[in-house]
Amino acid sequence: MLNELGIENYWRKEEQWYEKRKKRYVIYRVYVNGFVRVKKFMEEVGFQNKNKVEKYEDALKRRNLKGMKHIPKYYLKR
Repeated sequence: MLNELGIENYWRKEEQWYEKRKKRYVIYRVYVNGFVRVKKFMEEVGFQNKNKVEKYEDALKRRNLKGMKHIPKYYLKR
């Protein structure tokens, strides 16, 4: 679906075992890398989670990327 919108991405299938429930769960994760692609994702798709939206908007306003833990430290030194 994201490819149809012109947003490059990749996805990964993971399986996790929960010992407490004795059950295996399949998780699909979608990754969108790069600030330009993330901006396009937010404009086209976005989030309904208010916290995610506020975190994204705050990072854009302040260009303070330290709050975004998934960004490698070498990008923060620029």
